[in-house]
Amino acid sequence: MAQFPGIRLQETNAQKRFKLSYYVNKEFNEDDLADLHKFLDDRKLRAKILLTENHFLDFLPFRASKGAAVRYLSYKWKIPQDRIITAGNSGNDIDMLKGKMKGIVVSNYSPELEDLKKSKSIYFASNPLSVGVLEGIKTHISNNPTLVDKL
Repeated sequence: MAQFPGIRLQETNAQKRFKLSYYVNKEFNEDDLADLHKFLDDRKLRAKILLTENHFLDFLPFRASKGAAVRYLSYKWKIPQDRIITAGNSGNDIDMLKGKMKGIVVSNYSPELEDLKKSKSIYFASNPLSVGVLEGIKTHISNNPTLVDKL
């Protein structure tokens, strides 16, 4: 990654076994992101690249995602996806907010989630953090009481 001067490795505690995390500078743009994809592709390295808030850059295993994890648990626990509620506030939450699941985007969300406003299954809360999550849960349940009929 040294050939990309606009990125620098985040602190050790931000690194995980299956995730590398970097900071990107303000000048980092879509062309730089495309160059990163090409860089990995040229070396036959498959990774998911997530840019959040135009400041945080994560490299994950290609098939890893929060959405894939939720879908796996749905299958494993035999819970239909349309009975699951997920919540998030940043770009790395997009794939778990979309699809058959009910989504909640809290008010302190990052700009890359703006396109999700088009989805009828995603509720944009007027409150941040956990208060926004509770607001979203109440809204989803009041719109679809069957979400809790087996609790």
